[in-house]
Amino acid sequence: IYEERMKQPEVRGADLIGLGIKPGPHFSEILANAHKQHLSGQDKDTVLKGIGTVYNKQVAKAERIVKFSETSNQFDKNFGE
Repeated sequence: IYEERMKQPEVRGADLIGLGIKPGPHFSEILANAHKQHLSGQDKDTVLKGIGTVYNKQVAKAERIVKFSETSNQFDKNFGE
């Protein structure tokens, strides 16, 4: 089973870049997790969909934090601290 699974395509760094994820230290963690999912029997497309979903949620959360911070800073400018 292991040998058969290892013949199937795995998620690579280029796939992450294709999802819009910028290269960085976090790549190794994402790829290690993807490899575990691969060994558990998930196909490459399923793994990529999961990574894309998590990444998009994290980006959306970061954008909300930035927006809140900008709104808070504007409030402080208008009404003092």
